[in-house]
Amino acid sequence: MRVTGTLITLVGVALVGMHAQAGPVKEETRSVSMEGAERLVMEGDFGAGSFRIRPRHIDNAAEIRLEYSPDEVRYDIDFDRRRDEGHLSLSCEQRDGHYGDDSENMWRIDLSDKYPTDLDLEVGAGDIDFDFGGIPITSMALKTGASSGDIDFSAPNPGRMKAMEVKIGAASLALHHLGNAHFDELRFTCGAASTDLDLTGQVSGESEVYIKVGMGALDVYLPKGIPVRVETDNGLFSSVDIDDLHLERIHKDVYESPDFSEAKDRMILHVKVGMGTVDFSRR
Repeated sequence: MRVTGTLITLVGVALVGMHAQAGPVKEETRSVSMEGAERLVMEGDFGAGSFRIRPRHIDNAAEIRLEYSPDEVRYDIDFDRRRDEGHLSLSCEQRDGHYGDDSENMWRIDLSDKYPTDLDLEVGAGDIDFDFGGIPITSMALKTGASSGDIDFSAPNPGRMKAMEVKIGAASLALHHLGNAHFDELRFTCGAASTDLDLTGQVSGESEVYIKVGMGALDVYLPKGIPVRVETDNGLFSSVDIDDLHLERIHKDVYESPDFSEAKDRMILHVKVGMGTVDFSRR
């Protein structure tokens, strides 16, 4: 144990030394035109840093503000029109031998709410503050590593999202108002994470949610007044708590709200847990 402590101390000293040699921080602003495209496909591959996305009623695809250290961070912003689609690619990574903190790689992205949008985002290690409220998202894939922060749908999706996929690694994240996302299907996976999955909002139609938890702890919040069916698959070293939902047991590991069968707006949840915990409640 003493050897481990020594190693951690030495690594910490090395990182402090590297940080002390960081270069100056540069600020840049980029406006990304749609170039006549009618829908947006956006891909983001972000390493370590601080990342914020906000909806904004603008003609451009996005307005992007960056604060970064050119000596430590390499980034790329690329836009390509393909027929009626505009493809926006964003990426950043640490240069070899450099380790910066959040203040040296900050992205502030205003994303247009005027165009149908497909999103594919991956964040390695960083602070996340994403709000997709009011953006007409048609599909979404989000993957995080050792990240923390919040993901919100503060306003209803004006369209319909066919597929939404969220994969969370060793993170501490809170997802808010996903009922506003208006998805047909959500596939949510978390590993060794502590996560809030808030499915409240203006639920419309039938939504199906697949939840898979490894060794994490997940709190799931369901909207009041929306009938649900919960199907559970958990092992000996895991738990799923649905007591607060007051559901009827239909058959083994399947539970429903009394008015589920007749409901137009409803949720179906499939829950699979390895060695973690999932707790359900209403909001």
